[in-house]
Amino acid sequence: MNSSNPQRLPKHKTFVDTVMLLLAQLEKNTGERIDSSQVDSEQTTPHGSISVIKSKFEKLNNNNDTNETTNAKNKLSFPNAVIMAHQQHKHQLHKKYKSGELRNSSNNEINGQIPSKLQKNSFRNAVNVVNAVNGLKSPPPIPPRSKPPIGGIKPIIPPSPSVLKNNLSPTILNLPNSAPLSQHVLEDTDNPFDDSKGVDPFADDNELPLPLHDSTKTSTVIASSPSRPRRHSHTPAPSNVIKRNKLIADNLIDLTYNLQRSASQTVSSKPLRKPEILMPNSSRPLPKCHENDPPSLPPKPSNRPPAPALSNRPQLPPRKPNMEHHNEKKSKQAKVTKKVDDQADSDSLDDSSKKIPDASCTNRRPPKFHNIQDINSKNTTRTFAIAGEFLITGSGQTRIWSLENGSNVRSVPCDDSITSLCWRPTRRIEEVGRYIWCGAQDGYLYVVDIDCSKQIEKNKKAHNSPINFILRHQLQLWTLDDSGKLQIWSEDDSGVVSLNSKPKTVKVLSKPNCAIVVGHHLWLSYGKSIVIHNPLDDTHVAKIEVGPEVGNIRCMTQTDNSSLVYTGHDDGTIGVHDAQTHKTESTFTVSTYCINSLLGVGNYLWVGFKTGMIYIYDVQHSPWVVIKHWQAHKAPIIDMQLDNAGLWRVERLQVASLSDEGQIIVWDGLMHDDWIDDQMFDRENDYCTFRDVKVLICSWNIDASKPEDLERSPDGEHFLTNWIKSTESPDIIVFGFQEMINLESKKMTAKMLMTKKKNAKQLSENITQRYKLWHDKLVQVVGQNYEVLEKDNLVGLFTCIFAKKDEREHIRESDVALKKTGLKGYHGNKGSIATRFIYDDTSICFVNCHLAAGQLQTKERNTDAAKILDNTTFPSKAAKDKFIWRENEYVFTNGGDGSMVLDHEIVFFSGDLNYRINLSRNEVLEAIEKKDYKFLTDYDQLAIQRIKNPGFRLRQFLEGEIVFKPTYKYNPGEDEYDTSEKKRIPAWCDRILYRPKYLKSERHEGHDQRSENESNDNLDKKYCNVELDHYLRHECKISDHRPISGAFYIKTKKILEDKKDLVREEVEKAWKEKAKEELHKFTVRWLESCGWDEQIADKTLRENHRNLRKTVDQLSKRDEKGKRK
Repeated sequence: MNSSNPQRLPKHKTFVDTVMLLLAQLEKNTGERIDSSQVDSEQTTPHGSISVIKSKFEKLNNNNDTNETTNAKNKLSFPNAVIMAHQQHKHQLHKKYKSGELRNSSNNEINGQIPSKLQKNSFRNAVNVVNAVNGLKSPPPIPPRSKPPIGGIKPIIPPSPSVLKNNLSPTILNLPNSAPLSQHVLEDTDNPFDDSKGVDPFADDNELPLPLHDSTKTSTVIASSPSRPRRHSHTPAPSNVIKRNKLIADNLIDLTYNLQRSASQTVSSKPLRKPEILMPNSSRPLPKCHENDPPSLPPKPSNRPPAPALSNRPQLPPRKPNMEHHNEKKSKQAKVTKKVDDQADSDSLDDSSKKIPDASCTNRRPPKFHNIQDINSKNTTRTFAIAGEFLITGSGQTRIWSLENGSNVRSVPCDDSITSLCWRPTRRIEEVGRYIWCGAQDGYLYVVDIDCSKQIEKNKKAHNSPINFILRHQLQLWTLDDSGKLQIWSEDDSGVVSLNSKPKTVKVLSKPNCAIVVGHHLWLSYGKSIVIHNPLDDTHVAKIEVGPEVGNIRCMTQTDNSSLVYTGHDDGTIGVHDAQTHKTESTFTVSTYCINSLLGVGNYLWVGFKTGMIYIYDVQHSPWVVIKHWQAHKAPIIDMQLDNAGLWRVERLQVASLSDEGQIIVWDGLMHDDWIDDQMFDRENDYCTFRDVKVLICSWNIDASKPEDLERSPDGEHFLTNWIKSTESPDIIVFGFQEMINLESKKMTAKMLMTKKKNAKQLSENITQRYKLWHDKLVQVVGQNYEVLEKDNLVGLFTCIFAKKDEREHIRESDVALKKTGLKGYHGNKGSIATRFIYDDTSICFVNCHLAAGQLQTKERNTDAAKILDNTTFPSKAAKDKFIWRENEYVFTNGGDGSMVLDHEIVFFSGDLNYRINLSRNEVLEAIEKKDYKFLTDYDQLAIQRIKNPGFRLRQFLEGEIVFKPTYKYNPGEDEYDTSEKKRIPAWCDRILYRPKYLKSERHEGHDQRSENESNDNLDKKYCNVELDHYLRHECKISDHRPISGAFYIKTKKILEDKKDLVREEVEKAWKEKAKEELHKFTVRWLESCGWDEQIADKTLRENHRNLRKTVDQLSKRDEKGKRK
């Protein structure tokens, strides 16, 4: 496209501009001089002038058809030239008429008789317009003429605003009075590493802070639009593009005729009326226009909001701003930014820190039993119950499933679909898990004997609506139907809760979506309200409104702490309510997904999500701690049930989850495998030997520098050598570079995103060559005592890891994984390279990353870090071959198999993390001058997130004390911080974090207090497998970042298999003792549910050495004595 910058067109133009513009176009394209007498002789007849020029265009196009290769750039269709020129002319006429100038002018002026000087100026500017038009390639062909539209005339359908603004699209039209475009057009032959074309390698469009929620201040970024199909293209165009091009072509043909007709007529004295235009998506018919009306004008661009900004896309050159006003405005924005950041990162985090669970040490291994099969029901299942070795589902009939083999062993037919199930309460141990109550869609109640697989009782009169809930209260059963009818069934004279007895009827509100029994009260949820009843005396107790800030209630439950009730909401929040005062104590935001099920298991809260995930929270800590999470089902979870009697019946605490697809999986409520692993890790000293290994991590954002740039820099000649020698003789050297290529160059980004396949190879070779230059340079500097262990790259990232040759035999299972986070994961301008290996029997992972830039983009950086830690995957080491897996047993942590970053015992997370300092530039510079780095770290975004944000995924990582100046951003080649127009605030963007292995006792107890109150030195002593040697900044001025390094001593372990087996036996014995305590606790809970006092039941059970049958007999005799008295 023409890059010239012509003057703006004059305000006064007449129809002669059209003639002169077309004449200039012909002269430019044909290269021959046209006799002006041809035009002058017919000057008074515009139709004639148009005819002469049209014939020249036809001649030109005929020549181009015969020599298409050489003249393709000069080819311009006549209708396109006419519409371009006529729109320019007509727009000026309309402006003149509105200003009143046209009403006072003579007809001679209108017909083209204007002063010669003005005519020459018009001609000169017309040529400039033509030059801009010539920047476009060959115009689109005119498709066959379609049927005329409604209304008698064919409207001019302008292209969409995105097409008008996109200077890379061949369909662009030059609007009247618009400034010519001077944006450089990318060619396939351009070298992205050529700095001679004026590309600013230090541009950073993300740095200028903007006021929040002010879309008008955000620069509009141009979105590309599909171009018109070429004449000989074999790629079919989208249907909407074909329809639009056909409408435009029809109107261009008719415009030629209308232009000739209207040009010969005198402009009427009545005001010009802008006709309505029928847009492609409009169903409103066009009004009929008078035949003397001028041709239709393109409508002004609509006042739609600007398209959302996309990074690194070509933009129209902005107008030169008023710098005085701009600086004043920028100063105000900086003040607003500081206030917003300070409040967002301090106050808001303080308020919400206890409402976001701490997920820093979560375990992701599914707590499955090894001898239980999943249940896959082919029928629609909406309710189920579990007891011992059997599981019951309700659908068209009651089905009995065996957990041992997962098969449907028996079925009991019912008259209608089963909607609710509950085991009949009993004090007789032999009857536990034998009789089950079934509520049906038609309001019928059934009692089914599981042993003989038949109905033993039936009641068709108790309810008339679907029975949605059957709830247990001690030795009673409460049945609640959809109409709000509550029936209370108690024991009869024989001590059995029977359908033949007469229930007590209580009326409550209809259609509750959830119901549970809390103490002696019935809690019912309706949307965002909880209604509490006391059915025993038929009174309304209270009503709780959870408030508009949370979603509707989907489920409710209690843990062992009977004073609290937990509610799950469809917006991913959990409410905590006091069961005594009936007040909402707090609300925790645990997810953005709907919570479908809650279940209390001991002191833990199990949460089932719509995504099929299950999370386990320890709700005794503040903030809550995520103990475990895993993908339980592929479909949404709709219910979870606990087998309270499972421990003393089958020696398993069984938790079953039901998915929307009818799949039921039984989980280990005690999480046996996790407890064993925790104990084995805590006792590693009993079966492992250890040795120290020194690791040096070097990180640097090189800002697209090349190795030869070091030789031209005064401080770069010996920099790499000094960098490596910052610690003596490291065993592992890790180099992590960022911005190996110019990521801020829009040209470079466009090349990577829009390069054709045939040129992709050349681009890849250019980029690979840059990596090779640095690789060879590093190999040269490191020396012959080291060999390359792993190397890889991702767009601007480059990782190269060296190991001592005599240590290579101790390293195995090395892998590399890449993760893109730029453009929502589609572009690698931001992302990470993760490298892992097993050193002796210790798993280590190194992450080199580049997170989102910008002063205000803290949340984006947090999201990038979470994606890297959670979505980066390695090949799993949990092989099907048990022998291979045994070799890696106790090598990984957190229940992982080595397929994720946090499965490894030691993780280093380094690179350009881009976290900034929440202070003004002057305050930061003043603190740097005083070397008051402690003051600056108090406002460091990363430090704030680690201390105050429990949901921060880097919260479990540690960092050495920062005793050096911020590493960003410098003027390249200088020691002065950024003095450009943007004047970025200095910050510690470049960081090295590390996560050691946590002991079980240190994982969840007071982790938030440790992070805030203890120094890193104290933490290093507790987590003894990683010790920091140094954390330094280095000086090299070829980049706008300064390089950093961190040296560490890590303890690698070697597992002694014989001793490991002995320790495992001891741990298993300890588990049996723990299981007995858990059995005792759940047995006492069952006795309490049968109506006995908790303290008396606990004492009696211990006196009988946990013999349940003796305990029940003794408690029953005590009750009989009490009745006699």
